[in-house]
Parts: sequence; structure tokens; C-alpha cells
Amino acid sequence: MSAKGDAVTFYDMGPYYEIWQNDRNTGRPLIIQDGNLRFVQGATPGKFNLQDSTWD
Repeated sequence: MSAKGDAVTFYDMGPYYEIWQNDRNTGRPLIIQDGNLRFVQGATPGKFNLQDSTWD
């Protein structure tokens, strides 16, 4: 069971990032499932691109 306060870790894989709840050894990867972002145990990690933005 996850909690809203669980840490999230970003792994730089070169051309994309993997996002994990906790870490790769003990956590769950972020995936897109049915149009929603979810952390799913045992799933193949999603490949995400991050964009820098400036907030006014």
C-alpha cells in the first residue's frame, strides 16, 4: 500500500527518465494505464521526457 508522502525518484536513462515510487530496488515504476498515471509493482517502467518550464 502506498502513501501520499512516499518519495519519488527520477532516473536519468539518457534520452528519457524513469520515475519510481521510492527506488528501483524497493519501489514501483510509474506507468500510463488506461490514460492515467499509476505506480504499479512489477510493471515495465514508462519512458518519460521532462520539460523545463518557467513559472510566472
